[in-house]
Amino acid sequence: MGVKTTTGIASGLDTASIVSQLMAVEKAPLTRLQSQLSTVESQISAMGKVKSAIASLQDAASAIATSSDLYTYTGSVADTSIASASTTSSAVAGTYSLEVDQLATNHKLKSSASIDTSSGGTLTIQLGSTASGSFVEKSGTSAVSVNVAANASLSDIASSINSANAGVTATVISGSDGNHLVVTSSESGETNQIKIDSTISGLGFDPDNTSSSENMSQVTAAQNAIVKIDGITIANTTSNTITDAVTGVTLTLKGTTGSGSTTQLTVANDSSGLETKAKAFVDAYNSARSTLKTLSQYDSTGSSTGVLNGDSTVATALNQLRSLLSTSPSGVSSSYQYLSQLGISSSNDGTLSLDTSTLETAMTSDFASVAKSVAAYGDAFNTLTTNMTNTDGLISNRISGLSTTSTNLNDRIDAMTRLLKTVQARYEAQFTALETLLSSLQTTSTYLTQQLSSLSKSSSS
Repeated sequence: MGVKTTTGIASGLDTASIVSQLMAVEKAPLTRLQSQLSTVESQISAMGKVKSAIASLQDAASAIATSSDLYTYTGSVADTSIASASTTSSAVAGTYSLEVDQLATNHKLKSSASIDTSSGGTLTIQLGSTASGSFVEKSGTSAVSVNVAANASLSDIASSINSANAGVTATVISGSDGNHLVVTSSESGETNQIKIDSTISGLGFDPDNTSSSENMSQVTAAQNAIVKIDGITIANTTSNTITDAVTGVTLTLKGTTGSGSTTQLTVANDSSGLETKAKAFVDAYNSARSTLKTLSQYDSTGSSTGVLNGDSTVATALNQLRSLLSTSPSGVSSSYQYLSQLGISSSNDGTLSLDTSTLETAMTSDFASVAKSVAAYGDAFNTLTTNMTNTDGLISNRISGLSTTSTNLNDRIDAMTRLLKTVQARYEAQFTALETLLSSLQTTSTYLTQQLSSLSKSSSS
């Protein structure tokens, strides 16, 4: 609201300065409102940081709130050349003897180097098994025909087979005696034997008549893996990846132990998973606490006083977090009722620390009880922090209240700004009228002075 009035010609007054000074007094309430708004907006921003910090703590607490999520396992095989093992949360700790007598293999055939394709022909490819004594087509599959053009090369035939999606792959190997067509089943196991009915001599294969001169040569037979765990033969091992033999364990077979020989499969609790999550919780708690303390701290000099100093919401949140640390929440194991027994302790300034040695000793002694107690504390903190940050929670309500205050202050500032424009316009109009009046009076005064002077001269003569 700039002052438009200039220095008074008639009055000699600096009316622009006078109006500015008058408006400075009028604007004092507006300045106070703007200062209040700035403070409220700073508080809203700070409460946003508080909510974010509490939400991060909630995430860390949620990660340890369910005991089953804390049960992670490692799987290992003593002889890594035989197999590798991976686990899921449903695994159970234990050791097992593992015997691998045979790996699952893909059926592989090769042709001779002298194949006559001059007349072309057709290849009919099927997958199946001869386990019943004769070839039986694999359930869910059907024969696929591949047309071979006259004088087609083996590479052309391989390309046609690969495009037919017959459950096999084909390639050509160049040997010293010429080119050989090699056909391999896409999947391993005895139900993936290849049968090829061919009108081209030397490109067929009949599993029921392997001695036929029309057959391709068998490079690798289609066979299942033969595996025993604790002496129990595992069924349906068509693949070298076995997922259903031991609950929660996936075995990837690499080699054979030989009949009667075994190696050891071990499934163990992975304490590092729980320890990592416990450390993340401690870090998140300390971060949240530091954020709340910094934003609400008091400094006698005023230079470092937090924008939320004296805010009851922050004080309440800090008290609730601190109080929960010293309680024994529902669901804890009787063996580990307090955080200190789990290696988590609070220093004089309220900061948490994790003694990994204490935690590891406890996990080694009784992993199940430790997991139960950690989950109980995680659930308690998850519930508390969720209640703080949800829509009608402690922190959200405070932010909502501050936002309402901000809206009201903005409305009052807008209304006062409009009023002050009217006040300034009135002052400027009044001083303009004053200048006009003084100018008129000065004109009248000059006229009267001139008239009196004329009368005086007339009387003298």
